[in-house]
Amino acid sequence: MHENTIPLSQIPVGTSALIVNINAEPEVKLRLQELGFALNTVVQPILYSGKRMICEIHSTRIGLHTSIADTIQVVPLTSD
Repeated sequence: MHENTIPLSQIPVGTSALIVNINAEPEVKLRLQELGFALNTVVQPILYSGKRMICEIHSTRIGLHTSIADTIQVVPLTSD
């Protein structure tokens, strides 16, 4: 496992991150994967609003509750 993993819900807006693990119930994990939240996929939060957030993944915007985003472990990517 990667050392610098944090929940997706803690990534600042506009920062890209690589999905490295999903710690959710099997049904939730499957649904997230169907939506594109697969391992080694880049995701970027674009808006936070209370307990909800909107992420961009595969050029698609998807809304998530932060409790679900907490189950998605990511590594922030640096821009060079």
